[in-house]
Amino acid sequence: MAISWQTETDTPTSKVQYGVASGEYSYISEGSSAAYYETFHHHVVLNTLVPDTTYYYIVGDESNGYSNEFKFTSAPLSSSGINNLTFAVFGDLGVTNGDASINYLTSIKDDISLVWHGGDVSYADDSFLHKDCVLHFCYEEVWDEYMEEIEEMASQIPYMTAPGNHEVECHDPACLTSTSMREKLSNFSAYNARFRMPSPESKGTLNMHYSFNYGPVHFVSIDTETGYPGAAEE
Repeated sequence: MAISWQTETDTPTSKVQYGVASGEYSYISEGSSAAYYETFHHHVVLNTLVPDTTYYYIVGDESNGYSNEFKFTSAPLSSSGINNLTFAVFGDLGVTNGDASINYLTSIKDDISLVWHGGDVSYADDSFLHKDCVLHFCYEEVWDEYMEEIEEMASQIPYMTAPGNHEVECHDPACLTSTSMREKLSNFSAYNARFRMPSPESKGTLNMHYSFNYGPVHFVSIDTETGYPGAAEE
């Protein structure tokens, strides 16, 4: 299980304290942070977890303090004998016109094991098409807003992603006129920095190709945007 969060400034360390009882954190795992533009994105992979167990956790560090408490339930073993697995699969979901879908997914978070967002996450690249963003740089603001909107769901169940064409780069006028911004906000940089999929564990590539087990199911995520002759974003 990977835990991810964002801060406006960097912190000396990136830690998750967690345990099996609310308010009692018997374990600590430490990860790292990185910035692709202005904010910092932290990712911590938790140590070995007991299968099918609810954990309570807080994120942060001693210097800057810790977050409110969240919780999640670890995946069951493939040999656990469960006969069904319920998860949500969807694509093309962002801030604009996305409230109904996000509210629905949040409402069923206790009834599903994970979600899989199959591309076009947040639609930040299209932010310039909407009111107040034609002349104002909104790309990062929309990404931030989307992450805040899915927090209640994504902090409790695995939020798995696959890349779509809308994760490629920033299309704001500010990005088109600034070489520095265009370079920093291109090549799936926001997408790969904000999420942490199990690529290292499955010998995949960033958040583009990876696989994982959840109970009796093996999931495979394949990038269809890059990496082959004639690919859409090559």
